[in-house]
Amino acid sequence: MKDIIWGLRALVVITLVSIAIVAIGEETELPQPLKSYIEQNSNKYPTAMGTNCWATALAATGVVPLAGYMDGSQFGFWMESPLCRPLRGEDKVQAGDIVAVRSTRSKLGEAYISEEHGAVYLNDSQVFQKTFNGAGDSPRVMSVKEALAPYKGHDFASMRLVDGEDPLKRKDPWLMFFRCRSLEEFLNLHHMDFLQATAKFWRELRFEEDDLRKWTQEKVPVLDVLQAASRRLSNDEQYLTKVLILRRRSGESQVLSSVPSSLYDPSMRAWMEIPEWVITGLLLRIQSMNQQIQLLIGTHVNRGYRGDN
Repeated sequence: MKDIIWGLRALVVITLVSIAIVAIGEETELPQPLKSYIEQNSNKYPTAMGTNCWATALAATGVVPLAGYMDGSQFGFWMESPLCRPLRGEDKVQAGDIVAVRSTRSKLGEAYISEEHGAVYLNDSQVFQKTFNGAGDSPRVMSVKEALAPYKGHDFASMRLVDGEDPLKRKDPWLMFFRCRSLEEFLNLHHMDFLQATAKFWRELRFEEDDLRKWTQEKVPVLDVLQAASRRLSNDEQYLTKVLILRRRSGESQVLSSVPSSLYDPSMRAWMEIPEWVITGLLLRIQSMNQQIQLLIGTHVNRGYRGDN
């Protein structure tokens, strides 16, 4: 009986996803990677807390490889990085552009901009997003009116920041559109030598991403494997942190002589020749994955799983 119930539930989910894709397809043509992401993830519930609107928007558009934990500052980093550019008034918004909802807040009398929400633009009436930060909410296609309602908005036009407008003078939340590409795409275009020189590190990073995706989707409750992955990511995090510190403290010649290349097969010169924001982006990606693994570990412990159970 339990299998029948799960089968019916799966059928309902598949039907809902198909309806959503058909409805979108009638109005606009989605980029194939985005369409595939929606087909694979729409109305599917995550197995642990942590996945939120910002992570979903970046994963769906390929800026990051998967939706893990992410906070507003990490989302803001990617929006302001060379991977993304803000769209101006004369730019036509396209399916796959990112919607960044922001607000102006004040702390100790100083105004500052706060990240509030992230979504993927599909057309003028629909977005793809995850509303709440938790396992009880799934990413889905929804109307713009529903998506913007929590931020006192009902359409893009009324909330969009006008070119030249000072956001610090806005009293209500406002939004901007960004067009982004992936970090891998950027490196392929500008730093292919870095990808080749750091192949071992890159493979390990991809391995962790693929594992996390598998564990999340297949609900594999293997506590010791998760903890081992977390330790490995922590080592990578320490390594990249050291690279950043050395870059900032020393000149290139000093850095190259002070770090053994045996840490990873690639020479340190490759790390010295790429922009610092790329290393920071990799560090944020590792931190995001590690935080998501910690949330998965907490979920498994709360459910009573131990070891290979």
